[in-house]
Order: sequence, then structure tokens, then C-alpha cells
Amino acid sequence: MKKISTLSLLILIYIHFTICKVLAKAEQKSFDNQNENSAEMNLDEDYLFAPVKFTDDGLKNYFEKKFNHTKYNQEILPNNFSDFLSFFQHGRKTNQKRAYTKVILKAFLQKIKSIEYVNAKKFVEFVLDLHTLISNHFEKPKEEKNPRTKAYNILYSQMVNHYDVFKRTPETFLTNVSENICSAVLKNIHDYDKVDDIAMSELKNIVIRFTECGLGKMLWTVDNDIWVQFKDTCDSLYQLKDHQIGYDMEEINDLINSALARFEFLLEIMGSEIDIEVYDKAAKEIDNAQIPWLEIEEYDEIMTPKRKCLISALQKGKIKAMANKKYGILA
Repeated sequence: MKKISTLSLLILIYIHFTICKVLAKAEQKSFDNQNENSAEMNLDEDYLFAPVKFTDDGLKNYFEKKFNHTKYNQEILPNNFSDFLSFFQHGRKTNQKRAYTKVILKAFLQKIKSIEYVNAKKFVEFVLDLHTLISNHFEKPKEEKNPRTKAYNILYSQMVNHYDVFKRTPETFLTNVSENICSAVLKNIHDYDKVDDIAMSELKNIVIRFTECGLGKMLWTVDNDIWVQFKDTCDSLYQLKDHQIGYDMEEINDLINSALARFEFLLEIMGSEIDIEVYDKAAKEIDNAQIPWLEIEEYDEIMTPKRKCLISALQKGKIKAMANKKYGILA
């Protein structure tokens, strides 16, 4: 038998101990992972469905433990926006300023971007509730605070009470009146739009960004009610035209187009699983019923009208459904 040199023996011993060390570390890591998974499971049971507590510790726990938790982001949040809503309910209850609403919306916007989908019905319900809760941020000034009314009242008062000054030194009178009007109007503008550190238009922009991001992640339940679900979604978005936030029709049209694009995507990938009768019903309603949001004109004539886009998507979906029914092809 060939003898093993001392050097070779030492090398074998070193390799043996190295392998043992690596295996020990692997076992420890596996044990640590099991503990972490167990901790997550405990958190799932004890915390993930609990309401947000608006205390220092409660908010810290929400953002550190719940906000980025895997199960919360994958299973709970896409179908349940009660936590989000509670922040705006708290803001309304405690008379928070627009700056608070903007910060919360920006944080939730990033979260919406990171999740794979949102339940269409639940998200639109949340958007409508959100608009109700933040409507106080978009209240118009009362008539007595209107800058034009303010200027008129100051001028009238000065003329009545200091007409003798106007006759003696009209230039001095007009200078004083101008200063008073400028001071009052600027103060009024500050009180009305700047006391919250951000303007109404700035808050409106972040609301639109948040809403459009969520609309781009919507999923409807693929069943025989999908046309009704989609129509209800667009009807709800159309109602926002009367909201105090002050959307113009182009902004409403953009929101509806975002929902339509998502619906077209869903028909593209799942259209074969929808009954042919659903497509026929939708086509009939589009031809015969008055659907107000389909009548909104596009902002540029070169853009394809919503009605045409929707009819085309439904026709393609119907072809997929017919192929599936006749040949079993899931196209």
C-alpha cells in the first residue's frame, strides 16, 4: 500500500475541518431562517390584519414590520385598502394640512408601484372614499374672502371714510388704498392656498398620479360579470368630474383611458375564458345605450376614440372565446 506523506495528511485534515465548518454554518443559517419564518408566521397571525394605531409605537410598527412584509404586499394589500384609508380618516379627524396628505399619498404611491396587481372593485371604492376624505383641502373661498370682493370693500370703505383726504391729496389717498388692498389680498391668498405649505394644484397632481398608477394595476374577476365590473369602474371614475377637487374633462378622460387600457390587457390574456354571450351583451350596450364616458372627446383628433378601442378589444376577445369553445384553444 502506498504511504501517504505527512503533507498530504495535513491537507486532508484541513479539508475535512473546512467542510465541517461550512456544513455547521449552513445548518446554523437554516436554523436562523426557520426562526425568521416562524417569526413572520407569528406576525401574520398577530399583526397583519390588525388596524393601524396612530401612536408613535403604532406607526413605527406599521412601517417597520407590516408595510414591507411579504405576505402583506402579496396577499393582503392588493385586496384590502383599509390601512391606507385609515391614514386619511385620521388626517380628516385631526385637521391635518395638505402637506400631510401629500406625504402619505407619495408613500402609498411607491407601495402601489411595487405590488403586482390591485383588486379593481376594492381600489375604485378606496379612490372614491379618498376623494371624500380630502375634499376639505379643495374648498373654495367664501364670497367675503374673494379677492375681488375684498378689494371692492376696502376701496368703498376708504372712499366713504376718507373722502376729504382724497380731495386734498388724491395721490396720497390712492397710494394708501393700493397698499391696503395689496396687503389684504396677498394675506387672503396666503390663508387660502399657502398655509398648508403646498397649493391645491400640487396636491391634485399627486392624487391623479396615485389614481392612475393604481388603475394600471387593476384586475377584475374573470367571470360573466366582467363587463359589468368594468363599466361600474368607469362610471365611478366619471362621477369624479363633479368632485370638489376640480377635475377637467381631459383629466377624467385620462383616468378612464387608463382603466380601458387595463381592461384591454385583461381581454388579451384571458379573453378566451369569458363566455361569448358576455361579448354580445357588451357590444349591444355600446350600440344602444348611452354611456357618458364613451362620449368624451379625445384631446387630439389623431387619437383613436375610446369607443373604437373598446369595440376592437371586445371583438378580439370574442374571437378568442369562440376558438376556445370550438377547438379548445386558449389563445
